[in-house]
Amino acid sequence: MAKRCSYKINRQRLTHTILLDIQNVTGRLNVFSEYYDNETKSIETYTQTGFFPVFNYRVEF
Repeated sequence: MAKRCSYKINRQRLTHTILLDIQNVTGRLNVFSEYYDNETKSIETYTQTGFFPVFNYRVEF
């Protein structure tokens, strides 16, 4: 689940955009990959990142 919020400022020859995008709002740890570890003789699991904010500032001419 993602939540996105943006704000745009328009000027005569310039536009500013500020964006906040929050990925994985619920904090669920989804399986990213699995591999077999020969040393421990077991299957190891990598999970995706939990709560992950993304900030973006864009200037357009």
